[in-house]
Amino acid sequence: GGGNELVSINLRVEYRISDLKNYLQYSANPVSLLESAAYETVTACTINTDLDTLLAADRTQFSNSFSKDLSTRISKYNTGLEIVDVVVESIHPPIDVADIYQQIISAGIQAEQLILEAEGKAGVTVAEAKTESDKAINQATASNHKEIAAANSSVAEFLASVEADNNNSDGYRYYKYLEAVKAAYKDAKLIIVGQGIDSENIYFGNVNGAF
Repeated sequence: GGGNELVSINLRVEYRISDLKNYLQYSANPVSLLESAAYETVTACTINTDLDTLLAADRTQFSNSFSKDLSTRISKYNTGLEIVDVVVESIHPPIDVADIYQQIISAGIQAEQLILEAEGKAGVTVAEAKTESDKAINQATASNHKEIAAANSSVAEFLASVEADNNNSDGYRYYKYLEAVKAAYKDAKLIIVGQGIDSENIYFGNVNGAF
């Protein structure tokens, strides 16, 4: 990366000598060629991607792809070496920026947590508001039904009074008169003198019998 590396990849390349003649004849240091080819392959595999993609990469798939590319690359040098296995030991940000990267990741996680908490509180607030709304509506409905029932009762009572007055006007009106007197003079004695329905025959006195 020329000092601008965004990721560190630790690989273990396992190889064996498959052709001793080529190993001894075509290169003074076949292992150095293999190492250089490995670095070239790493660059080729990562130059067109980003850190998040690499960190989330499937390690097995990455190893298989890397092993295939490295084998193709090293074969043209006739080193006599054969790639046996490639193991991805780690993929991480460079050491000098690892702390900063971790802080960024932590900040992202914290932001998501704050968002979830805010959404949760908002959900609770909405639910509480809905509950209070339903409660207010139910109370208003109940009060409305109560008022309607009271009004219906008053109407029914009035209609019954009208019917009673129509059927026996003198008797009903005398009864209502006595009810009014009873309400007005709760502690008085009520004495009716004579016969018939006549308010002139009603005298009021106190509890001791005085008129």
